[in-house]
Amino acid sequence: MRTFLAALFTLVTLAMTPPAFAQQKTGTAPARGEVAVKVALLNLDMIRAKAKVTKNVGEQIKKYHDAIQQDIKKEEDTLRGVEQELNRKRTLLAPEAYAAERRKFEQRLSKVQAEVQQRLQALNKVRLAANEAINKALIEVIKKVSEENHLTLVLNAQQTIFYATALDISDIVLERLDKKLPAFKVAKPDK
Repeated sequence: MRTFLAALFTLVTLAMTPPAFAQQKTGTAPARGEVAVKVALLNLDMIRAKAKVTKNVGEQIKKYHDAIQQDIKKEEDTLRGVEQELNRKRTLLAPEAYAAERRKFEQRLSKVQAEVQQRLQALNKVRLAANEAINKALIEVIKKVSEENHLTLVLNAQQTIFYATALDISDIVLERLDKKLPAFKVAKPDK
């Protein structure tokens, strides 16, 4: 009897509860306090990968990185030569003189390692600044497309299991981003 009453109560409660809808019916205004939801999706990874500005920034960063790597190789070659010379002098120098030369070499090595670290951090800093500028432009484009299409919700497609391709605004956003910011001048990293 108790199970029957619980089931009856559940049925009556469900019958009296109004259904919830994610989107308003076409042509009807939302009631006060309600918002009509119009959803779109976009593929941020695809946009970032295909955008002209991303490719432009990547090329500039690669040039800076290659220049840094070239300088590092020169320093490594120089240090290798100094170390080989120091090893040759080991038998010729007194132990105190060799230890002093070795300390000088190790100080120079530490200095070079610190400079390399500093240059790589400077490169990372300009990379982050460029990415920040790209993200700012991308957000502006997404907002503009959202306003033009009266979108109330834009989701990242990678976070969605299934969606109708008609909801995807990735190509529109990519096209607009390419027009708005086709290139970006990456600041030269400090030495």
